[in-house]
Parts: sequence; structure tokens; C-alpha cells
Amino acid sequence: MVRAILEGRKTETRRIVKPQPGEAWHDIKCAYYTPGVIDSHGELQPGKMMFLVLQMKMKGGRFLGAPSNYLWVREAFYKDEVDGVYYKADADEYEDYDPKEWRWKPSIHMPRHACRLLLQVEDIGVQRLQEITRAGIEAEGFSSMEDFIELWNALHKKDGWVFNKNPWVWVIKFKQVHAIKL
Repeated sequence: MVRAILEGRKTETRRIVKPQPGEAWHDIKCAYYTPGVIDSHGELQPGKMMFLVLQMKMKGGRFLGAPSNYLWVREAFYKDEVDGVYYKADADEYEDYDPKEWRWKPSIHMPRHACRLLLQVEDIGVQRLQEITRAGIEAEGFSSMEDFIELWNALHKKDGWVFNKNPWVWVIKFKQVHAIKL
């Protein structure tokens, strides 16, 4: 999926809402609002647009950002003490790549300074996973629903949130604001 972000095909991601709301609770609402600000002349002016999650009564619930927040992308990498950081998504482009010698570190271990991709959240919402549209599939970087479901199930089989379970998910729309290309 890192390749899809770098190529501009992936502009959206879905993440499990934790904890999941109960079955009876189905009206998650997200909204924007603009609080008023009094200027130096005593006039009411619109303030900075803010993001708000409405009707979120889940104990311990959290969401993954708001518009204008930044997300940094972790990816599998290899650190060479001489030449620096290499990214697994680009392995086929490295002339000196030797799969027998290079030991990729998992993305979860990537330090912030090694990050090459910075994303800015443009919008965030909530939906049931099976409500994804054709446009959503394409924004996720896939050409078919089958490919999306296959990867989703592979990533979430262990935690039990497979596609057929239809969990609530955060839908995070983003744009790429920084990428280091080697």
C-alpha cells in the first residue's frame, strides 16, 4: 500500500473503531463547526474551522485524527550504517539489493526520523466496513472489491475483524504532503 500512496492511487484508509459500539448504537455522527471570535473592533468573526465527533458515547473510544492533522507512514525498512535507510516498497529499484543479505525490519519498529511519507488528514468519518463504495475501493488503492476484501481479511483475521463481520471503521481521507523518493 506504500507504493499506492507514493503513486497517488491511495488517498483513503480505513481503521477499526475501538472499542466497537454495540449493535443498537448505529448513529455515529461527525461534523465541522466554526466557533465565533470577537475581533479588535468588537465584531463577531468566524474562527478556525474545527472537527467534532458527535454522539460518541463509547467508553474509552478514540478517533485517529482530524482534518489538518498529520500522519506519518511507517513501512518495512533496512538501515545501512553507510548509506542510510532503504524501504522495502522500493526494493526492486535498488541496484545493490540482495534479499539474502538485507534483513527488513517490520514497520512497527520504524523510528520517526526514518519516515519518508507524511500525510495530511483532509476528512474523517465513520461507516460500516461493508458500506464501502466503488469510489472508496479506488481511493484505498485497489482496482476491485475482491482485492480489497482479500487484503483486509489477511490483515484482520487474527483480531477477528474480517470483512463479513462488518465492523465500524474510521474512514480517513488524506493527501500526501511529503515524500522522499530515492
